[in-house]
This record gives sequence, C-alpha cells and structure tokens, in this order.
Amino acid sequence: MAKLTLKKSTGLGDLSQGWKTVTINGAKKGRYDNNGTKYIDITFEEYDEKIKLRAHQKFIKATNEEFCIGNIFRYAGAGIQEAQDGVAEIDTKTPSHLIGKKIQVYFFKNAKGYTDISDNVCVAEPMKNIAEEWDEAGIKELKSEQTYRIEKYINEYVKPKANSDSWDAPSSNDSGPPEDNDDWD
Repeated sequence: MAKLTLKKSTGLGDLSQGWKTVTINGAKKGRYDNNGTKYIDITFEEYDEKIKLRAHQKFIKATNEEFCIGNIFRYAGAGIQEAQDGVAEIDTKTPSHLIGKKIQVYFFKNAKGYTDISDNVCVAEPMKNIAEEWDEAGIKELKSEQTYRIEKYINEYVKPKANSDSWDAPSSNDSGPPEDNDDWD
C-alpha cells in the first residue's frame, strides 16, 4: 500500500505571452555539471512552483562583467551594497535578497511550444535606492528596450527553430565566466 498526499490544484497562473508583474518568493543558485555555467532559479508568488525563471550568467566579453543575473538584482532593487560614480556593488551570491521583491517578467512560447520566461526583466514600480532612481518614464523606456531585445531573440532564434530538430541545440550565448574570479560557491 502507498501513501499519497493529495494537493488541490490552484492552476499554473496566466501563461499568455507578454509582461507580468510578479513578486519573487524563491531564489536558488545552481551550476551545470559541477563546474559549468552558473544560474539562478527564481519562483513567484503568483505562479505555481513549477513556473520559474532560470537566468544564466552572461558576461560582457570586453570587461568580464556579469550582467544577466546582476540586472535581475538591479531591477528588483535587491542586494545593492554600495554605489559610486555610476558603479554599483551588488551581492548576487545571496539569492535571498530577491525574496519579496517585485519585477516584471516576459512570458513567451519557446521553439517547442512550451512557455518560457525571458531573463530580460524590468523594474516593476517606481523606486529609489542608493544606486539609482526609477520613475514611470524610466520604467517605460526600459520596458521598451527589453521588449525589443526579447522580440529580436524570439524572431532570430526561437521562430527559426520551431518545428525543427534543432530546438534543443546547445546555447551559443555562453561566453563563460572568468575562471580566476569565480566566487559563486
């Protein structure tokens, strides 16, 4: 005989394409294949725990500055330790800084037809922190820039792979972390 805990389904939430304002209720860092690409899984109060944003570390090649996970913290107003002369020090090693913060995320259909969440996020509401201040106009401009990036990605990478066997081909956007500055663990 087996015991099974039965949960009442509350649904997955609104998975339609577009921007959604969400409140972060979980954030956990991880790494592929022990020493591979690092990522952070983020879950939201408004959605079932199966719906998550997985953001991978991405680096600016010229400066080795990580920007993908850093921007999620930045636009959530989380983990900012200090700021001076346009440079902010953000603690991305502590995912719990994100808990309770609001951001806007963009849902879209991937090449296989499943729902994905873009890692190009946006500020959810006007805010001020030690690094910067976001008003409605700034948020609208950022959202427009992020929408352009997301739509470009969908048109150039997602749509061409739809209904093909290459939908799960390895990503070409992993520039790799600077190995001598690996402070993830």
